[in-house]
Amino acid sequence: MHKGNNNSRKKLLLLVVFLTYIATACTSKPIAISQDDNVIEAAVDNEKNLISLQLRELELDEYKAHAKKILHSYFYESYIEKIDKINSIGGIYAPSVKTPIIYNVSKVCTDSKKTSKIVFINAPVDDSTSRLYRMYIFKEEDEQWKLFQLREYYVVMDGPKKDDFKRVTDLFTNYDNKPIEYSAIKIRE
Repeated sequence: MHKGNNNSRKKLLLLVVFLTYIATACTSKPIAISQDDNVIEAAVDNEKNLISLQLRELELDEYKAHAKKILHSYFYESYIEKIDKINSIGGIYAPSVKTPIIYNVSKVCTDSKKTSKIVFINAPVDDSTSRLYRMYIFKEEDEQWKLFQLREYYVVMDGPKKDDFKRVTDLFTNYDNKPIEYSAIKIRE
């Protein structure tokens, strides 16, 4: 009977150790989001905010406050001036307001020096064969990747001028001699 008690105690001790291990594993610090995921999220959030701004669901000052969080100090002033100028002439428009709005968003591409992270966006334009391409270029500042430059290209995909835009479409097809991988991301329901 004494031996059975020892076996029961060993089993109980093993069970307690196992449960402690499981509890520790489940309550440990969650896995951090990767830098690349943060960069993509910043670009997508900016696209969502631009659409909300265009639809008057977001005030200009609110948009600027959101943008300030992702903008590199080098780029902040010029970007805000550009947004103010576009807004003053009534020109802040999302390329599409028909829902759902789905953009093709690239995986993060990194330059050869590893000093920039780039996200490419290929967005449809309503009732048109045209596309809006955006290239979000991030650089590190204070140990965070911040938007350093935003390049935009409005491209006519069909008709007599389509060949004029081959350079742009090539730019958004290959980066550093490798195909750019895109995923369809729902920007708005």
